[in-house]
Amino acid sequence: MAQLDVTNVRVGRHPDFDRVVLDLTGEGTPGWRADFNTDPRQDGSGFPVEYEGATSIDLWVTGLAMPEPVDGEYHVIGTVPGAGGVVTEVVSGGWFEGQTQFVIGLTGERPYSIQMIDNPKRLVVDILHEPGAAPEVKALGSPNLQDKTQDSGPPHRRAVTNVRIGAHDGFDRVVFDTVGEGTVGWYTSYTTDPIMPEFGEPVDYEGAIALDVNLTGVYLPSEIGEAYPPIGTTPGAGGVVVEVVESLSYHQQSQFIIGLTEKLPYSIQILENPQRVVVDILHE
Repeated sequence: MAQLDVTNVRVGRHPDFDRVVLDLTGEGTPGWRADFNTDPRQDGSGFPVEYEGATSIDLWVTGLAMPEPVDGEYHVIGTVPGAGGVVTEVVSGGWFEGQTQFVIGLTGERPYSIQMIDNPKRLVVDILHEPGAAPEVKALGSPNLQDKTQDSGPPHRRAVTNVRIGAHDGFDRVVFDTVGEGTVGWYTSYTTDPIMPEFGEPVDYEGAIALDVNLTGVYLPSEIGEAYPPIGTTPGAGGVVVEVVESLSYHQQSQFIIGLTEKLPYSIQILENPQRVVVDILHE
């Protein structure tokens, strides 16, 4: 499970867009959900979050550790002013049950994107200056309810290093980052009672149903000379994916259980540079 802290928020103005950067420390990868909101409210209390601007991007970052005091004081990010572009300011709405709210005040609705960048770890929100159409993120492949199988490619020596979850318009995306040589394969199926291969033990997960994903041609990172921490359980990002549970690795395979709110059409395929396995699950 991700255990991250947001240490700083930065706002920059570029020729065609503004960039908001959330600097992160800790283990794992965050999830997130975001939408336009003229009246953002704190989760839990329901109190309004006051901000300057005509509207806001109400951004919730998940997988964050509970804030801890340092020398008896909590680190407070507070309000970060804009840089003279379309972002007026960024207001921290506080932490609640593993997620932190950030309200990005805007002069008006603009196309935006959100992505993770590593080395160092940070979440980046880019907001275009012009209100024209933004590139639309679409589900890959042809999602359906069928079981899916693909053979791994030689030399069959890859490892899964991380799991990321994002909620998009119309679908959730689960990404399995990998390193090594060869091409990852898989076999997948829906079940309400996933079990560990070889051992027959049940795999506990949150959700109404599970997508049982077995990736083939993979080892533990340590078995191919790579050093990465255990993945554990990755929380969802507010869509149909409740969580992804790392089950076990055995005989060049790794099992992951994707807990879902219901049985939904999905696709799975490889993207390269870097190689990752992408599972897109439609919202309906």
